[in-house]
Amino acid sequence: LQLIYDFLKDKLTGYSSEKIIIYDSIVESAKKYEEFINWNLSYVPVYNAVVKLSDEYLSVFALSRDMSQYALSTVKLANFCESLDVKFFYVSLPHKICVSQDKDVSGTLDFSNQNADKFFAVLKDSGVKYYDLRKNLHDQGMNHHEAFFITDHHWRPESGLWAAREILKFLREDYNWPVKPEILNPENFDYVIYHDWFLGSHGKKLTLARTKLENITMIYPKFDTYLNYEIPNLNINLSGDFSIMYDMSCITKRDYYNLSAYGAYNYGGQSLIRFTNLLAASNRKILVIDDSFGNCVLPFLALGVKNVAEIDLRGFNGSLKNYIASERPDLVIVMYYINHLGGAKFFDFR
Repeated sequence: LQLIYDFLKDKLTGYSSEKIIIYDSIVESAKKYEEFINWNLSYVPVYNAVVKLSDEYLSVFALSRDMSQYALSTVKLANFCESLDVKFFYVSLPHKICVSQDKDVSGTLDFSNQNADKFFAVLKDSGVKYYDLRKNLHDQGMNHHEAFFITDHHWRPESGLWAAREILKFLREDYNWPVKPEILNPENFDYVIYHDWFLGSHGKKLTLARTKLENITMIYPKFDTYLNYEIPNLNINLSGDFSIMYDMSCITKRDYYNLSAYGAYNYGGQSLIRFTNLLAASNRKILVIDDSFGNCVLPFLALGVKNVAEIDLRGFNGSLKNYIASERPDLVIVMYYINHLGGAKFFDFR
């Protein structure tokens, strides 16, 4: 009965938000009233319940979870890769809530960072290599919140470019790969800013009555690029410069509530995407298993490596192990947003 109730509830909510003409106006009016009475409470167990942090950034809280089964699943995948002489490492992508910037909620209301620490403890004890980009953010003096959109859980494309450069650094420094992280230095790119163009998933829940539109940036290399870009389930197989990896239909129309401008990056993410950099000096092959945070990372990472394949297990219906065994990449990377630690589908690596 609960499953039937949840199904009908989701269907009714979706129908209401899409079909009732004044739905957005009704929600905005309700949010204005909440703002007037200073209602800013979040019932944590509710999916995607939105809260305002002290600097107006919107976020969600994560419950404390047992990380052992997800960590052990990752260890098994790492061991499988090693049995094929395929290198493996894990990359953790941070949550907006920071241990140092958000001391009032981290470890009391939000447990995303604590969950990650438990997860990494198992990987460390099992000898699995991992990189925690929270540490890189702090070590480089970056403002943790500013790496993210204000109204969305995703990080900004500028942060995706930064993360791709960090991964290339790992490959050069720890694996002695002949890659050049410096090609991803910020000064090597042009930035086209769409002002007041983006309203993230958190912002859509609060509506413009309680938050504001923000900018989104489309980033283009200044140097020559030539790639092949393939998305089998969309029947896309393109060759050209870097811009072929952008779905500009997500950004040419200004529709805050029904479109996501972030979806312009990497066609919003698909179950399988293949990148071939036809100008790359490094003739290496990587498989990245990731989520939507990777949409603004993988296109930039592809500028430094010959072959990159990307799999999102939420839509991938094949056998991951068979794919690895047949393709034999030089390296497998699992790269997840911290709050996806605990999602069963993300860690079903069969």
